[in-house]
Order: sequence, then structure tokens, then C-alpha cells
Amino acid sequence: MAQVQSPESEMTSTVTGTVYLCTRCSSCCKWSGVVRLTDPEITAISRFLQIDEDEFIQKYTDLLPNRSGLTLIELENGHCIFIDAGSGNCRIYPVRPMQCRRFPNGWNFPGFDKTCRSIAVHYRLTHPCQHESPYPPEFFADQPEGD
Repeated sequence: MAQVQSPESEMTSTVTGTVYLCTRCSSCCKWSGVVRLTDPEITAISRFLQIDEDEFIQKYTDLLPNRSGLTLIELENGHCIFIDAGSGNCRIYPVRPMQCRRFPNGWNFPGFDKTCRSIAVHYRLTHPCQHESPYPPEFFADQPEGD
């Protein structure tokens, strides 16, 4: 027979998962695809480049295929327009779009880790939590001990 625990018994909660630490290898910046831009991102990147927003839009963006917004221009080789050809670094890193910031933890795709050199960190967090029973303390008073 299972032992009945009192309402004050301590339980634990465990969370496990994986996070990826970016090594700034720029692999993600060299895949073909769209990088959606929000209005605040357009403003931030324009200011960072010290150009007005209209010039930024004309020079560095395309219309999304579904015409619902703007995306960064992609070079013929699939690379992002803001990757420095010599160093491989992002020229707008401090103000890069949220889509770029969130990869690969916020979004990714099957097989991304074959080219992305991020470091996978597996974690397991366990912490105590109080279990609140829906039963009054008297319910537990005369319960038999478990086997």
C-alpha cells in the first residue's frame, strides 16, 4: 500500500532541457531564407548605420514573398547582406533583428546543428516546492503507514 503523505510534505520540481551558447560562427547568417524586420528594428538599424529609414529600406531590404512586410536582402550566395566578407562578422551585431538574436534557442530547424557551431548545454534543475493538499489535515490523522 502506498504511503499517504501529509499536506505539508515537501516535493520537488525538475526541469530539464538544452540551451545553445552562440560562438558567433556566423553559419546561421549564411543560410538562404528570410529575416523579417519590424518597424523598431528598421529604426534601430538605420540609426546604427547613420542613415535615414527610407535609405535603409531602399538599400538593404526586400518585400517578403507574401508582401506582408520587409526582409533583409540576401546575397546571391544566400548570405546575409550584413555579413562582413573578410571577417565573417555581423556588421550590425549590436542591433541585429530579434529573429537573429533568438537563433537557435528561440527557433531552429532539424539538422541546424550540423553547420551551427553553437555549444549545447544540457541542464537539469531541481528545486523544492510545497505541495498544498486539497484535503484538511484531519484527513491524514488516522491513515495507516505504508508497507
